[in-house]
Amino acid sequence: MKILYIVNSINVLGGTERITVAKANALARIGGNRVWIAMADNKGQPALLPDNRVHVIDLGINYRDVDCKNRFLQTLFILKKKWQHRQKMKEVLRHVNPDIVVSTWQHEKNILTTFLNRPFVLISEFHLIDEFCYPHNHLKKNIVRWINEWCMKKSDCLVFLTDDHRLQYPRLASKSETIPNPLTIESGQRSALNSKIVLLPCRLVHEKNVASLIRAWGIVHKAHDDWQLQI
Repeated sequence: MKILYIVNSINVLGGTERITVAKANALARIGGNRVWIAMADNKGQPALLPDNRVHVIDLGINYRDVDCKNRFLQTLFILKKKWQHRQKMKEVLRHVNPDIVVSTWQHEKNILTTFLNRPFVLISEFHLIDEFCYPHNHLKKNIVRWINEWCMKKSDCLVFLTDDHRLQYPRLASKSETIPNPLTIESGQRSALNSKIVLLPCRLVHEKNVASLIRAWGIVHKAHDDWQLQI
């Protein structure tokens, strides 16, 4: 079976990237499978190294090159990148001829769903709840949600990390599944549970909403000032 994963990059140690590489590696070890990872943005040294049985394709789109403060010019650059991305994806799909394509719901999400009469099964995995990126802008949140649901309908299967996220789309229940992330880092040690520390390991990016945790910790600190929050 030919399986093609689509992801933005593997040169950052993010959750989406780590889980995508872990799944690709596991599937590549199963006899009869051939696995590819196609990336849009991968400048610099890869932070994650796939199994040598996983074929890596760098599309060279590099959305991060769009660094313009003028919103109109920025939109034009992104549209140009989207067109390039679509053309490169068509080439990869012709070359690989996959049985299954797994979208990680990043830059490719509104490209793959536009391919009509596609010969492959399209699985969309959701590693980020887009609507949570706009907690105070209800109009933008609803627009993003409507666009997402329109694109979701064109996928053959939807994979969510949690039941809570999956249940937000009841009209798509027949094609939805919940698959939590696997544990990719193992340690032979267990906590002795004798330190009053809460540890948050994550990237300091907007969608993680670390500010909400810091505000909540202010309430915790008033009642338990001997505990520490480490980020």
